[in-house]
Amino acid sequence: MSAVRRLVGPLLALLAVGLLGLAALVATGHLRLQPVLTGSMTPRYPVGTLVAVSPVASSSVAVGDVVMFVPPPPYDGAPVLHRVLSLEPSPTGTAVRTQGDANAAPDPWVLDLDSGGFSEVRAESVLAGRAVAVARGTLRGPGLLLWAGALLLVLAARARRRPVAEAGVHRAARTRSRAYVGAHVRTPVLPRPRAAADDLAGTLPR
Repeated sequence: MSAVRRLVGPLLALLAVGLLGLAALVATGHLRLQPVLTGSMTPRYPVGTLVAVSPVASSSVAVGDVVMFVPPPPYDGAPVLHRVLSLEPSPTGTAVRTQGDANAAPDPWVLDLDSGGFSEVRAESVLAGRAVAVARGTLRGPGLLLWAGALLLVLAARARRRPVAEAGVHRAARTRSRAYVGAHVRTPVLPRPRAAADDLAGTLPR
């Protein structure tokens, strides 16, 4: 058990550093956290999944990739996470058609590849998505990550202090125990043996 406790602090600290680093990436725009709000990409990305996406160059987008984008007018609004269905030449460059894996038909819009605005998924987590959904009313984006990282750092510090405190308690208990034994356990005093001459004198007739 003591070995497990010694590992808790470093593991929590490592996780906290990772969350704080992730918060920095989100705050600087290098990474974006977005929950999946519909079932159009089921079963790959179920509703509630939290995906981490980062910008991708237009030249890297290929058929079959899952990308996040904002649909053009009049469909613009929330970001959409769909799969690239086709890339076709167009008068303005390259037209991109997309479709959700669970949808029966392609999306009604046509995207312009050269206009950019595409992001690719770097990581996803259903569990993290549920946690964000719980805290979404008060904390968003980097704020949630900073709060979680700070909490983990506090827990790591407490985990590191606990073994030291327990060791001090054990030492104090051992000290009190030795003091109690020293105060209450006395070495028996044996009667001093008489000299052999005294014994002999007691046996001779007077």
